[in-house]
Parts: sequence; structure tokens; C-alpha cells
Amino acid sequence: MSLSRAVYKGIAGIGLQSRLLVTVFWGFFLLYSSWVNAAHKAIDQAAFYTFPLHNHTNQFSIVEMIDSPSGAGLFMRDAKSKVYFYDGRRAHSLRDNQGQRVRQVKALSASEQYLWLLQSNRVVAYSLADRQLVDIPLPTEDAVVDLAVFKHHLWLLTAKGMWVVSLADTERYLTYAEPLSFTSIPLLTHGDVTGLIVESDHLWLTTHNAVHQVLASPSAHHPLKIAPVIAPPLVLPRVTSMALDQAGRIWLGTEKGLFVQQGAEAVQQVLSHPVIALSSTQQGVWVGTQQGLFVVDEGTEYARRIQAKRYDPLSISDDRIEALHRDQSGSLWIANQGGINFLPQIGRAYQRVRFGLSAQTISAKWINDMVELENGDIWLATDQGLVALTPDLEPFQRVVTHGEVNQIASDGKHLWLATEFGLKRYDLNKAESDAGSSVTNDYQKIALPSWFENAGIRHILTDRYGSVWFAKQSMLYRYWPSSGELVLLGQHWLRNAIAAPTMDNLLEHKLASATISPRTIAPAVKQGQGDTALDESIQVLFEDHQGQIWIGTSRYLYVMAKQQILKVPMADDLGGVRRLYQDHQQQLWVAMDNGVILIKDVLAPQATFFSYRSTPVHPSCLLVDGERLWVAAQQGLGTYSPQDNSPRYFTPPFGMIANEIDSAVCLQAQNGKLLFSGREGVLSVDNQQLLAPSNYASQVIVSEIIAGEHTKMRAHQLQQPFIFNYGDILHIKLGLFPFVDDTSIAFRLIGSDDQEWHQLDGYELFFDGLAPGQYQLELLPSDRESEHHFHTEATVLMLEVLPPWYYSLKVLLISGLLVALLVGVIYRWRAYVAEKQNVALKQAIFRKTARIEQQKLHLSSRIHVLQHQVQQYEQNSEVNLIPEQRSMTSSCEVASSESCTVHDCKSQKCLEPSRDNNSNCPTDCASCCPSSYPEVKPEQSAELSLWGEQVKGLIEAHFHNPNFGTAVASQALYISERSLQRKFKSEFGVAFKEYVNQFRFTQAKLMLAQGDRVSDVAMACGFNEPSYFSYRFKQKFAMTPSQYAAQFTD
Repeated sequence: MSLSRAVYKGIAGIGLQSRLLVTVFWGFFLLYSSWVNAAHKAIDQAAFYTFPLHNHTNQFSIVEMIDSPSGAGLFMRDAKSKVYFYDGRRAHSLRDNQGQRVRQVKALSASEQYLWLLQSNRVVAYSLADRQLVDIPLPTEDAVVDLAVFKHHLWLLTAKGMWVVSLADTERYLTYAEPLSFTSIPLLTHGDVTGLIVESDHLWLTTHNAVHQVLASPSAHHPLKIAPVIAPPLVLPRVTSMALDQAGRIWLGTEKGLFVQQGAEAVQQVLSHPVIALSSTQQGVWVGTQQGLFVVDEGTEYARRIQAKRYDPLSISDDRIEALHRDQSGSLWIANQGGINFLPQIGRAYQRVRFGLSAQTISAKWINDMVELENGDIWLATDQGLVALTPDLEPFQRVVTHGEVNQIASDGKHLWLATEFGLKRYDLNKAESDAGSSVTNDYQKIALPSWFENAGIRHILTDRYGSVWFAKQSMLYRYWPSSGELVLLGQHWLRNAIAAPTMDNLLEHKLASATISPRTIAPAVKQGQGDTALDESIQVLFEDHQGQIWIGTSRYLYVMAKQQILKVPMADDLGGVRRLYQDHQQQLWVAMDNGVILIKDVLAPQATFFSYRSTPVHPSCLLVDGERLWVAAQQGLGTYSPQDNSPRYFTPPFGMIANEIDSAVCLQAQNGKLLFSGREGVLSVDNQQLLAPSNYASQVIVSEIIAGEHTKMRAHQLQQPFIFNYGDILHIKLGLFPFVDDTSIAFRLIGSDDQEWHQLDGYELFFDGLAPGQYQLELLPSDRESEHHFHTEATVLMLEVLPPWYYSLKVLLISGLLVALLVGVIYRWRAYVAEKQNVALKQAIFRKTARIEQQKLHLSSRIHVLQHQVQQYEQNSEVNLIPEQRSMTSSCEVASSESCTVHDCKSQKCLEPSRDNNSNCPTDCASCCPSSYPEVKPEQSAELSLWGEQVKGLIEAHFHNPNFGTAVASQALYISERSLQRKFKSEFGVAFKEYVNQFRFTQAKLMLAQGDRVSDVAMACGFNEPSYFSYRFKQKFAMTPSQYAAQFTD
């Protein structure tokens, strides 16, 4: 701008013709210069963020990068033919479902659900859901050179042709093993094929010396057609890469340099360095070489080299470029020997004028202040003097002041400079006259009283009355340029300022120093006898729209109006005042060391602490654009608007670098841009472009999901729910793409008892003990300090916990039936046991009763025998008959006691037995006892009689057991069955089985006579079935058990 001003001033005095020629020449020169400057400015705006690719001890050399299907994260292939997934934090090795690394990959491409890999002469589909590797049957034996996914088709390139198949067919093959149907495309190419390139929604085929384009997608109505775009007779070296610029021109990277298409049949070389990678963004065409990174302006075709600088936070990390990739957002990823560099698309919203020694930089080390004039020029106060910038931030003039300029103020005609050597003034009219000179020292030093001569000034302000206010530590001065009068306001007002909530109740407090003559105070000041210095220094001077002067110190905020001073009440822990700004609503915003306060009414100041985040903020500077507040701090740039009631933060890697804004110097330019003083120079922010919704934002990536002992899924696609078993511990590894240092992750689990947002400490999430059911996990990037969620779309992961096998309906029904059956069995078994116990108890009672009845019968028989003997004795007086009768009585006793039951005798009324000629027993008893029961002979041995009693006791104890027989009895008596039968026959005169059956029926008749049920009698007497008992009873007694029992009921 300064050069153009000088030229037009110089040609004003020459002739018309010469002036015309010079003007035309100068116009072309300016046009070319603007193109060159645009290319330079594109580089100055760029901020490359480094993401080192170190994973434990491994270092990667990336040669290929592609977007993941979800748009978050990158798949990368290194020089060793291994594949990795990069989630913004670390590179994860691609592994199969057996945990083995995927190796020997020559090319890769991605579709929605699969990653397509070229391994040697194999084409493999890698499932992103379950990590299965499936070979794709090839339609040809020719070696596959490259592959690509384009317009829902898989393209395979061989040396003799191309083969294409739809992804829908491959999906059916991978799911149902249906055969694939490939379409063959013969090639009529020039030279050997090198690869397939998907660029700008087109598919390109490159050979050693030509470029071809696929003009139609494969379908029945639109047959495939491959047309040469750049081909012989054009002579090209071996093509290594290709890109399309914004105008649609083809840029070719070759082994011998960079070429650009010029018309239909011409190319032009732009660079001579061998090209490794190409990519095109809105900033230009990016060229990766072994000598460094170049960016080419599409209009001028001017190439600018970007070199790696070791201590430059904005530069790339290494000059040897391995790969370039433009992601879906338009951001650029650069792989080099030092790792990965990231150039975000949002970086276009930032513009930097950096410190340096060239004409396009600021010749200084730091900036103390900046001011904008009415014509839009920006003047900077630096450690080296003044520097002037055009509205486009192009440096055009420098004023050397032989010392540091602390602050500047403008009254429209002059710039007033606060320097370490006093007050200086620069005439803006001379700036126009000195336009031809980029460096000048044409400034004026203001003559001040001798007591202030060469005193250092820190802060300065020009008010609406034409006076100049300046401060030195805690001393405040006011200078009137028209009269040259310097008024010392002193420092005692710091102590005497009235702290009151409103201006109405202020006590009258005139500035005593306003009437003090400088001559009177000067000696005291020189001798150090003036006011004692307070532990408080002036840091900010500001004039509001109402003409009030605000004084910000290292401790408090004061306002001066109508010769009165007010100390604004506020909390003591806010620190000192850094900057003041008044918006269009007349509200005053104050940036303190430890926060921001708002004064809504400057005429009645009330300080309100303004908090837009939960943690303390330490602002460097603040600006208000309409209703939006912008706060700059070392962490980055933050903004807040009451309309959305939600702050937003812009930190690395989104256009800024760490701790870039480190001073309280900022302003809003007339063009609406925000200017900040940073450690690298002047930072210009296009706030409208920065707030555009399409700008890049970090996104949470679910890198891996581990359930149980093995990795089940690498979740790049989250449409399908992740299903795992109940009881498995769910381990989720997360990434942040691109990674931000001060950003953490917030999560909530919808479907659980706690659905609130929680801050995650780290990047791994664990869930244990989730109940069966479906859940929705939402993940958002969040500010680590304030726990505020960023403006971005949440990452959603659907989870489904399978119920355990015993939770299924079938298992529950079967389990219920088994439980019911078990309860029934237990009930029946207990009833059976109770019944057996009841029967055993009854049998014991029956046995006792039978013994008692037998004993009664035996006693009755003896009584009758004795009575009979007595009668005979009385009649015959024959005493010797008593032994004989005793013998007969003994025989009858045995028969009665062993064979007759009580009921049988009662039924025959055998109370007075009579003898007959055939029996020794009473006639009635003999008739009721079975005639087949033998009598026990007197000559039988005592041993045999004892054994018989033992057998009878055994029968009485076990006759109720259906299984009781000869075998059981022989085992109990420790003799063989044959011996038992023989001995029993000889003892009792009947067989053992017949005796047992007779005993059972005798007991049965006794129980029936007592009124017991037939079924109970059958079970008690050793019969399994009541029907069988009834059958045997009727067979023996010619009547049913019921009929027999009815006799006694009547």
C-alpha cells in the first residue's frame, strides 16, 4: 500500500503518455503482487497441529490415509503394509477375530460396513462389526494392481482390464454365499496401469504416462466408458498422484515434478521436485515431496514452500512428506516422518501477521497496544516503536521511536504515545506524506515541566475534550495540549474515593489536586516528600460514551465524573482490572484477573459477577459483538450469547495454538473482525465464519468394545446395536477426533437408573452388572474444567444385554413344570411315608390287640376247663382225671390261642364249650377254628418250640410287607429256604406260605370287623392292590371284604 501511494505521487508530474504506460505497467505489477501476497497470506494463516504417532515403542511411517465410513477417524497404511485405525489419540492395529494383525496390505478402501484390502493377489473383505476376514473370489487370474470403492461398487484394476461388482452383490455373498457377478471392462490404455483414484466424485485411472476417467456408473442403461483425459502425444513422466482444484483442472504429481492441465491438450510444469502426494483444499493445491510441503495458488500457480521449524508451534513437524489426505470436512492431514500434522478447515477463519524481519511481518517482538483509525488502518505499539497495518493486515509503515511504546491513543489527527522516555506525538498527516518510506522516525516529543521530564508513562487516554490522560504507576496526570498545562491528580484519591452503590448519595468530594499548582508540588515530588505510594497501580484508563473516566487499578475499579470519584464495590478476590469495553447497550464489561464483571448502568454502577462456566476464568481480553461476548484467555477463545445460553470454546486444534493470546490487547475492527495480540503476532478472527455450523468440531469415537475376555467389535459403524451376554464386563475404548488437550468426554446411559450426564476421567469406560435389556449410550466432548458440553452431535452407541439362559420363557416354563413336579413328588412321597407309618402304626395296634384277645381266649378256655373238671370231680370224685383233662385242655388251648381269633369265637358264642367224641377241644371252639391247623404235640423238643415262637414273631412283624416270603424269612433266620420250609412243616404241620396267607386273612377279618376301609386293610395285610385282596378274600371266604364288614356294622 505504501509503495502504490509513492508511485502515484511520483507520476503526478510526468506527461500523459508516460503516465499511461507507467500506470498500465504498475497495474500489472500490483495484480501480480496481490496474487503473490495472497499465496503468502494463505501460508501465514495456516496453523499445523502435530499429532505424534507413537504407540508404545513403535513409530509409524504412514503412506496412505482414508476416511473411516463414519467420517470420524482415519484408516492408515504404513510403509510395512500394516493397517491402523487412528481415533485422534492413538493408532490401533487392525486385527482379525483371532487377534492377529492384518499384514501385507498393498491398498485399501472403505465402504459402509467393510474395509476392502488388497493382499498380494487376494481381495479381502474385513468386517468392521465382527472383524471377520473373507476372501472375495476373483473373476480373473491376472494380478490385481489396485482397488477402489466408488458409487456403491467395488472396482478392481488389473494389468489387462477392470472388473466391477456392486456392493449389494458382495453383501449377499458375504451373508448368504450367493455367487458374485462381475462386469469386465477392457482397457485401451497408454502404458502400464498404476492405480485408481477417487477424486471430486469422479473415478480416475492412471497409467505411467496418462490419465483416464470413468464416465458412467455400471448399469444396463448407462454402459461403462473410459475416456482418456491426458494421454499421448502428451509426454508425461510416471504419474504418482492426482488432484482436482476448485476450477476442475487436473494436477498431476509425477516422478519428475508437478504438472497442471492447460486446456484440452496441454500441460504445464509447476514444480520440478518428485511428487509423492497431492491434495486440493480451498487454500490451494498441496504438494508433498521429499524436500518439503508446497502449496500452490490455483490462480497464479505460484508455489510456496512450507518448511519445518523446530521451535515454531505453527509449522509442520518434518519436511519429508509421506502422504496427504483431505477429509470429509475439507481439513488436510499430512503424514511425515515426524508424525501427523492437521490443518483444519476452520483455520480459514484465522489470519495471522507474524513477527519477523521481512516486509510481510511485524518488525517487533511483542505488541503492547493497538488502535484503529477512521480509515481502517491499524496502528500497533510495540517494543520497537509503531507499526501500521492496512485493513487487510498488510504492514505498510514503521515509526522508530528509539524506545518501547507502552500505549497509544488517537484524537483523529495525532497518535499520542506513552513511552519510557515521556510523552510523544505522531502526526497522522505526516503518515500520508511519508507513504513512500516504510521506516520513519518523524515523531514529536512533547515538552513537559522539568519535574516530569523523561518520566516513563505506562497508560494513556484521549478524551472528548481534547485532553490527554496518562498514568505512571499510581500517579494520574491530565495534559491539555492547547495550553500545555499538566495537571497532577496525585494518588491520594485512591484512599479517599467514596465507595457507594449509586452516584446520588456521594459526598461532595472535590479533587484537591485540581487547584494545586504544578510548581508547588514539583519540589515535593522530586524530593520524595509528596503522597506516599500506595500498594496499587493504575493499569487501565477508559472513557465511556457518557464522558466518564474509568480507572482500573491492580486492586479496584474507579469512575470519575463531575469532579467526583466513586470506587465500584466488588469482591476482593477478583484481582486487578485488565480491560474495559462498552457495548452498544451502554453496558460496561470489565475483564478482571479472576473473572468478568458486568456494569449495566454506568451512571449508577453496580458490579455483577458474570459467570459463563463453572470454573474460574482468567481473561486476557474481552470484546462484545452485538449481544455476543468474546473472552480471550491463554487456553483459547471463548464466546457466550444469551440467545443460545451456552458458551462455545475454540482451542487447539481448531485454528489456534496453545497460549497464543497472552495479553490484554484486542479490538473489534470496522470490518467486524476481532483482532488480538498474540505471542506470534496479530491474530485476526472472522467471528462470523468461526461460528458457522459447518465448521469442524471434535467428535467422540468408539474405537473398541470389549465384552468378556475378547474384543467383540471395533465400532466404526454404530447403526447396529452391540449385543453381549449378561454378566460380561463391558470395556469401551474411546477416542477424540481430532484430539484436544483440554477436552474430556461426557456420557450418559439412557435406559439405566441413572440417566444424568457424567464426566469421564480418561478415555476408557467400564460397565459391570448391567441388567438385561436395551440401552443407549450417548457421548459428547466436554470442557475438562467447566464440564460444559460442546456444540457437536453426540456419538450414540446402542447396547443390548442378552438375558441369561435361565431367563428365557421356555426355560422358565420348563423350570416351573419341574418345580411343580418336584413339589408333587415330594408331596406324594411324604404322603406315602405318612401312609406307611400310619399302616405300620395300625398293624402294631392290631398285633397288640390280637395278643390281648388271644390271651383273653386262652384264659377263658382254662376257666371253662377248670369248671368242667370241677363238675366232673364233684360228680365222680375222681381226682386222677385232672391231669388228663389238663392234657386235653392244653391241646385245646393251643388250638384256640394259635388258630382262633377273638371275633371268630365271639361270632360262634364259644363261651361254654362242650366236648364231642372227635375232639379234645370244646365243640364250639373247634367249629370256629380251622380243622387243618395241627396241634402242638407234647413230645416236641423245647428247642423246636422256641424256634416256632421266633418264626411266629417274625411273621407278626412283617406280614404287612408284600415282599415278605420264604426268601426274606430265611435270610432273617439265617437258614436256607428249603430248611425253613421243612422245619416249619414239621413244627406247624402246614407250609410256610400257607401259614402266612392264613395269618394275613385272619388279621384282615379282624380289621374289617373293626370297621377299617378295604384299601387300608389290603395295604396293612401285605397286598399291593385292593382289587387283588378282594379277589383272594372272596375266593377264600365266599364273600367280598365289604360284605364281611357289613355283618358287624348291622
